[in-house]
Amino acid sequence: MPPDEGLSRRHMLAVLGTGAVFPTAGCAGDSDDGGDDDQDDTSPPDEDDADDTSQNGDDSPTPENEPPEILDYDVEPTDFGTRLLVTLEGEDNQEIERAAISYGDLRIEETPESPSVSVEGALTDIHEADLEETPGTVIFALEDVEGEVTEKTTRPHTGSPSVSIESAATTNPDELALAIEATDEIGLYRIQVDVNGNSVEQIDVTGSAETEQELRIDADGVSDGKMNEITSRVRNTFGTTQDTTRDQYVREFEPLEDQDTEIGAVYLPFFENKGRWADCAVGESEAGRYTMDDHHALNRHGDLMNGFGISRVKIDYSVPNDPLTDSFFSTRDETLLSEIPLEVLYAISNSMKFRGENSVVDQIERSLEYARDTIFEQPNLGTREGKPVFDIWNLRTVTWGGDAFSLEVKESVLDEWGDFESFGGYMRETLTKDGTEPYMIADTSDLGRLYLQDSSGISEILELVQTFDAVTNWTGKNVPGETTPRDEALSFQEENFQGYNQLANDLNIDYIPRVYPSFDDRENDCWGDDRYTPRSTEFFREMLNLADQYRTVDQIDVATWNDWGEGHQIEPGEHGGEAFGTEYLEVVKEFSPGDA
Repeated sequence: MPPDEGLSRRHMLAVLGTGAVFPTAGCAGDSDDGGDDDQDDTSPPDEDDADDTSQNGDDSPTPENEPPEILDYDVEPTDFGTRLLVTLEGEDNQEIERAAISYGDLRIEETPESPSVSVEGALTDIHEADLEETPGTVIFALEDVEGEVTEKTTRPHTGSPSVSIESAATTNPDELALAIEATDEIGLYRIQVDVNGNSVEQIDVTGSAETEQELRIDADGVSDGKMNEITSRVRNTFGTTQDTTRDQYVREFEPLEDQDTEIGAVYLPFFENKGRWADCAVGESEAGRYTMDDHHALNRHGDLMNGFGISRVKIDYSVPNDPLTDSFFSTRDETLLSEIPLEVLYAISNSMKFRGENSVVDQIERSLEYARDTIFEQPNLGTREGKPVFDIWNLRTVTWGGDAFSLEVKESVLDEWGDFESFGGYMRETLTKDGTEPYMIADTSDLGRLYLQDSSGISEILELVQTFDAVTNWTGKNVPGETTPRDEALSFQEENFQGYNQLANDLNIDYIPRVYPSFDDRENDCWGDDRYTPRSTEFFREMLNLADQYRTVDQIDVATWNDWGEGHQIEPGEHGGEAFGTEYLEVVKEFSPGDA
């Protein structure tokens, strides 16, 4: 085998088991008087005499000693690298005093005391060798009687092990699930798992060239409610290691099960856009100013939702192929948020505002196709009656016509589809995928109150709503420039709930009420209108109880999980300088619905 770079003389001496410093060349010694008595000491010997003295070891110089020569050496790993078969052959022009083969502190040594040597043997328990001095190197050494040393080195295995790791949070708080795969063509020795820099598991895999390990890690080093750094370190039998590292969120809350009523929460993905955290937010999230590719934030959201009873997440989107929405989908797949069924909330009024050069009709078509082809393909899609849920926010934008913007939308829809009933049919047909129709929800703000007061003035929106499967509301009474007391807001919302309940029964469709904990856009410099309803857990609890009275199906929605621009978020954080933590989530968790 080709030699590695030679080691130091200190290593040579250690291998040969001596502390003496050996000369690197032979030396001529003095001899006793061995000549003819009759010959003058000062006269040179004749030729015959010189030959005689050389043969008899008299005063003539000895031949120069040559270092031992290693003729052949070899090493072959066996038994998955736990055993090395070794051979060494050599010769010397005088005598070989010692022959040694070593690997770390493991050693074979012979004392042939002859001009040639042949050593064969096995070094065993290779994985237990102390490799501090000569990591992974086999040393072959010969020493002759004059102290000359010759050495060759080689590495029996130069490859590194390969390792991969998959991780997941289990359903138990403070626990990690790991799946580790490792291979080494010669042999593995040990797998070590570190969490946040602390060793939490060591597995002996001696005697195998490949292994698959499934572990549950429940250790003091795990930090719940946070991302944890997981490192898997694999060592082969020759001391070579390979690491792989990944980050994994560890669940803090045990998921709630067997809820009698679904609680959905509207989820906004756009606050990272155009400085909205700085300019639009009226509070601060516990998770900071997160983005939609923030694995910690989305894991945290999924953990909280699972732990406190949010069983549906309604993704708010306005523009098809929006990078923020797409980022949300890709990150969601890798986080605990993917455990929450996904519903769609299409903000049609915002879609019309941000349509750019697209016409109203083109923007509607593109938005519906995006929902059908992209959102409906997401894993764990929320359904009702086996149909994917499609909620349209502020649907009255299409039928109102009370300002130039709404009038353009209304006229474009009627020019294209003729009437609102046909438009509703078009949306259902476009959203139908592989023969499965959508479950369509119409969000029409305070239509319930208007329906109780005088339904004659809302005939066009009713024409459109009757093509849907369900109706819902948004938040309650929010007057620009005014503070709405909580009792007044509750009275307004109860009337709205009652009207929606009656409308749903009259049209033979469902009603899914939507509740909120407060409203505050006074410090929102983006779209704020100085509207304010004070925040209160009791107000939120009372509104949930009202919604429970008027719902017609087993679901209530919350506006919102994280609309920090209008102050009705229930995600933990601070508002108005006061941290509210999980107070509003506790209200959801404690909610005990009656029979609808």
